[in-house]
Amino acid sequence: MKNILLLSLIVLSGCSQNVANFALVSTKSSNLNNKYESIGQIDGVDIAYIVVVLPLGTPRIDKAVNNALFTNNADYITNTTINIESFYFPYVGGYSRYKVKGEGWRIVDGAV
Repeated sequence: MKNILLLSLIVLSGCSQNVANFALVSTKSSNLNNKYESIGQIDGVDIAYIVVVLPLGTPRIDKAVNNALFTNNADYITNTTINIESFYFPYVGGYSRYKVKGEGWRIVDGAV
């Protein structure tokens, strides 16, 4: 019984791996001479699912960054960490995703 439980945990486990750490990242064109304010910690993901054994796409870092910027109305992210996470249950499915986390910044209203 213990062997079955151990085998189940190994099969059902996913993994996470740090891909990169950046001081500043953005997919938008930004003038850093403008005045910006911090909006706190933000994150974004891009995910691709696996059905049975067929991947339904490939996750991309730039889409994860765009997701973080768009959903939080930010212009750029500082102290950024990018991780790739994956989970797969054989012959059922799973996912692979990039997760971007960092401090979001947006331009101060009226500053140009």
